Amino acid sequence: MSTSELNVAIIGSGPAGLYAAVELLRRERTAVVHIYDRLLTPGGLVRFGVSPDHSQRRLISEACENLAISSGRYFFHGNLEVGKDLTHETLQHHHHAIIYACGAAESRQLGIAGEKLKGSHTASEFISWYNGHTDYSDCDFNLKTHRAVVIGNGNVALDIARMILLGEQRLKSTDIADHALRSISDSTIKEVVILGRRGPNQAGFTLPEILELDQLDDIDIIFENADFSSTSHKLTLTQSMRANAMQNYAGRAQTERPKKLIFRFLTSPIQINGVDCVDSISTMKNYMIDDAIRDSPVSPSAGYNIIKTGLVIQAVGYKGTRIPDLPYDEHKCLVPNIDGRVIDGNHQILEGTYVAGWLKRGSNGVIGSNKFCSAETINNLLKDWTDNKLNHPHSTQKQLISHLRKQGLKPTDLSDWRKIDHFEKHTGITQKRPRVKITSKERMLSIAKQDAV
Repeated sequence: MSTSELNVAIIGSGPAGLYAAVELLRRERTAVVHIYDRLLTPGGLVRFGVSPDHSQRRLISEACENLAISSGRYFFHGNLEVGKDLTHETLQHHHHAIIYACGAAESRQLGIAGEKLKGSHTASEFISWYNGHTDYSDCDFNLKTHRAVVIGNGNVALDIARMILLGEQRLKSTDIADHALRSISDSTIKEVVILGRRGPNQAGFTLPEILELDQLDDIDIIFENADFSSTSHKLTLTQSMRANAMQNYAGRAQTERPKKLIFRFLTSPIQINGVDCVDSISTMKNYMIDDAIRDSPVSPSAGYNIIKTGLVIQAVGYKGTRIPDLPYDEHKCLVPNIDGRVIDGNHQILEGTYVAGWLKRGSNGVIGSNKFCSAETINNLLKDWTDNKLNHPHSTQKQLISHLRKQGLKPTDLSDWRKIDHFEKHTGITQKRPRVKITSKERMLSIAKQDAV
């Protein structure tokens, strides 16, 4: 093993990248970590994916980031996009190893007719919009309709439905983007229908997400096509606890609350209808082959229905981000790898190239899942370092940043992020909010380049 400093680039500053950085810094005292992100601010999914009313879920990642910074061997470089500003080859010239942890930013779609109509959107668009992502601040969502339909049966679908229905009073004390707060405050949506093609036992909602519905005391929670008893003896403990929680809601007497959240199981979307914009969605009723199996196939029945709506959001999963010069598995929508080591089409390991997070394992698991995923990748990276199998940098990382600046690029660093962070939090104090997010890239750059505040 070389006795020199281990210089590692991590692409992506979300949970996977952050956990990888902390694990590497903890285990290898010679390691120096440089995180690169195309956005100006760190955080990734933590900043732009966690629902504003779940701000407590950001605390663990913030603690990890503070731990990494305190090491003195952790550096952030924002506003740099791999494949555009930086190539894989360039990164190899300046680092011993590269870990790609840039997630799965692109939503999957069902491929049904009408998906491109105005009023039809993906989960990533809607979530990024209400979380203040600079790429989505100008998006327009039709919240001036009576009913919204969310396709999908996971936590993402439930988060979206909840956000639409929460209203101004619950959201005005969060860090939701100002433009989204104004739109949701003026919303006329009184009903959200969540469509799932399988039954309640196959839903991907976690138990905490289901239990949290109990706090929505102004919203009627309705379960349709939900049989909780037919195969209860075959369910796992987790399935059984989740089914019991949903059954408790289903057994409550319906009231005349002003808003409704409807879980409609055994229902598949066929087509999104409309001329210039969405006015309805056509669905087909299904029946289960074996409702004790998570991935049990479904068969169509003769039951068809049309749901009137002006807003449809698909929350049916994500695709791993394609990285120029790296292999990509079209079927699994991730970078092919063996326990974090990237492999080519011939199953040969690409020297010094690794993945972590959703880009490694697919879009599954919760934020905490990235800790174990990243630890596995770091374990293999350090083994390769010990075995002298990593790249040999031809130039320093400092020279790389200098070269990028000479090209007219404007990378941000941790001091810039501290200014942006301070500005957002200081603005939030006057409004009794955690922070008021800046949603303009130009405004962020302006604040970042000001004298320290």
